[in-house]
Amino acid sequence: LLTLTGPGGVGKTRLALAIAHEVVGAFADGVIWVDLAPLTDPTLVPAAVATALGLASASEHGVSDQLRHVLHARQLLLVLDNCEHLLDGVAAVMDLLLTHCPALQVLATSRAPLHLRGEHRVLVEPLETPVADADLSVVTTTAAVTLFAERAQAVHPSFALTSANAASVSALCRAVDGLPLAIELAAARSAILSPQTLLAQMTDRLRLLRGQMRDLPLRQQTMTATIAWSYDLLDPAAQALFRRLAVFVGGIPLDAVLAVAPPEVDQQAVLCCLEDLVHHSLVRRLSGEEPPRFTMLETIHSFGLEQLEDAGDLRSAHDAHAAFCIAHTDDASHPSISVQMQRLRTERANIRVAMAHLMATGNGPHALQLTVATGWFAAATSQEGRQWLEWSLAHTPADPSVARGVALAELAYVRWAQGAYDDAQDLANASRAIAQLLDDVTVTANAYDVLGAIARSQHDPALARTHLTTALQAWREIGDRLREADALQLLSGAESELGNHAAAANRAAEAMMVFRQLGDPRGLATGLGRLAQIARDQGNDIDAVAAYREALVLCMEARERFILVGVFASLAELASRHEQAEIAAVLLGVIDRLAQEAGAVRQPTAGAIYERAYQAAATTLGIQHFTELHAQGLQMTLEDAVTLADSVRVQEATPGIPDARTSAAMASLLRGNPEQPVRMIDLTSREQDILELLAQRLTNAEIAERLFIGRRTVDSHVGHLLEKLEAPNRRQAVAIAARLGLI
Repeated sequence: LLTLTGPGGVGKTRLALAIAHEVVGAFADGVIWVDLAPLTDPTLVPAAVATALGLASASEHGVSDQLRHVLHARQLLLVLDNCEHLLDGVAAVMDLLLTHCPALQVLATSRAPLHLRGEHRVLVEPLETPVADADLSVVTTTAAVTLFAERAQAVHPSFALTSANAASVSALCRAVDGLPLAIELAAARSAILSPQTLLAQMTDRLRLLRGQMRDLPLRQQTMTATIAWSYDLLDPAAQALFRRLAVFVGGIPLDAVLAVAPPEVDQQAVLCCLEDLVHHSLVRRLSGEEPPRFTMLETIHSFGLEQLEDAGDLRSAHDAHAAFCIAHTDDASHPSISVQMQRLRTERANIRVAMAHLMATGNGPHALQLTVATGWFAAATSQEGRQWLEWSLAHTPADPSVARGVALAELAYVRWAQGAYDDAQDLANASRAIAQLLDDVTVTANAYDVLGAIARSQHDPALARTHLTTALQAWREIGDRLREADALQLLSGAESELGNHAAAANRAAEAMMVFRQLGDPRGLATGLGRLAQIARDQGNDIDAVAAYREALVLCMEARERFILVGVFASLAELASRHEQAEIAAVLLGVIDRLAQEAGAVRQPTAGAIYERAYQAAATTLGIQHFTELHAQGLQMTLEDAVTLADSVRVQEATPGIPDARTSAAMASLLRGNPEQPVRMIDLTSREQDILELLAQRLTNAEIAERLFIGRRTVDSHVGHLLEKLEAPNRRQAVAIAARLGLI
């Protein structure tokens, strides 16, 4: 028994027809097709199969026995189309026949599985759709676009895919999730509407996706009818849960299902209802997500919202959704900001929906809670974050509170990132006043942290050091090690600006050790940038480039664009200095595009480096050639930009600086001991894992079992570790690694 499952309109019937046509020659008694869509009574399934076989009518109770007798010796393929509304009847007949008819094979199509032992299921996926900005040659060969073009030409013979309409056709196919039925219904409108006009109409997709194809059953004349066919098969509790889940956008975490479930549905029954929704192909589980995460196709999502509004439950569902988002983001207390940011990025669409609802309903206090909980996210999405913070602060009482104090500091951080230093200063001072009034360590930490950043921007490193020292003490009192490490990074910069290179190196080393212990790639990227800057200040461009290149990898791993801008600026300056002005010009264009997209200016330090790189590259290349290359950077993808930045090479230390150091200095900085050079150790993630297990005194065989890899692979990695650490044995390797702060 093979069951093809999937949502309505995905093409299960067509696929079954194609399979039947292809394999008919392999069955001695051929293929029998049974369309169950017209039936409404599950007890009539045996009679429908008998009719398809051409059997004489038997008594109602004797049909199943008659089928078992007739099919026992036959080798045939029985295709049962549209089983989802007759599951009990189909399952009963199939259980009987498959048990007693050894040469029988069954191919079923159903929006829900039959749940029989031995059933194999294949989820029929929608057609492939082209990615945005795909070349015309790629677009024209994509399955969804090919189907659209065929059906559009059927109603409008002069229709053709061109460079002018390819993007609109691609977007249309993506908007309907690549569902063949939806594509055909949309393409049928090509007789009167262009692809561009069709796309503009997609805001009301369910009303647009209607057709007049008389050869389709009524349930497939519109997408609404197609989805309603599945929805009507659910019990009331599953229908209520389906409606409420429609408020989610971009994905539904498993814990959210329980959080927004209707009050009338018993919590223990919620998972059973969710299982029904998945089985009926109204909700899909995303593969590779742990903990589990679910989603809906856009057409199904639109249908769910309509049903939710018709049920009068829209406001209540959005309230529950917003409450979940507040609790979920506020609980993002993992010690790694990279993990926090990843969680917030994953829920970006849901956070936006929640904020829109809270703002539309004037719920300032909850909006303030959500903005404070998403502070790092708001800061990283400057323009949007600023709007949220300003609205929330304007719609809550001005009375001093911890939430208000933190929100003011977060808004100050956003304004600082946007280069509005006076606004940032006023906001930070207001946050500091609340901290002093409440004597609250959390507000103190946030306020003085941003005050330190502002002071550095205003070229006052001494004041920055004072503020950041206060922030550092507060973060340590709170026990927030990650923010402690961030403060150490900023302090390192302030010490460098004061000329205290040893203190700067020690602060940087302290920060790196914390970031490494927490396993935070964002922090490690900033730390490498800080160490690279110290190396450059001492004339060691070779190690600076090496550190920046490693930071590129970590920035991409953490999806950290804000830090990436500073790395690009530094590599652009180094490229200009070392006769690679063309690379510098392109990277400067990339930096400008990233800043425009974020609605932010470059960080002050990065800004100064940018200006030096700009002047050097423009002088070397001439303004016309520089402008051409800069324009290339404005159009370059981020991945290509990283590849270009990674190509920057430095053959020797900066000319004219007599005490330029070797790569040993960088490792010394990592240890916080610039007087005792040790070479820099560059480990892969797998080598790092194995090193940690070596420290636990596991044998190579035990390590192989723990990491699910071969013993020979472990032997090879251990050999590389001993070589890199210059250690004669495993024990010495662990001791050296501990000294270097690698474990």
